[in-house]
Amino acid sequence: QQARAAFDARDYAGSIALLNRRGALTSEPRDLTLMRGWAHYHGGNAANAKAVFARLDAQMSSRASRKGLSASKRKLAPKVTR
Repeated sequence: QQARAAFDARDYAGSIALLNRRGALTSEPRDLTLMRGWAHYHGGNAANAKAVFARLDAQMSSRASRKGLSASKRKLAPKVTR
């Protein structure tokens, strides 16, 4: 609940820290792993976000995992200037 509250407050680093603490005690369910990916994404770490979403998509592809993976790839793609 604390990690979700931090995420909702746009405290992405805090959300990740709380998820890390929780992860030391028990396995992370898919919904929280998706939140971890989006926290990395919105926190400016698209490479970590891509890794999280790719791992989820490899385990069991879903609309949510594909959306996160696609968004992360777009953010990492080189900018094209004309």
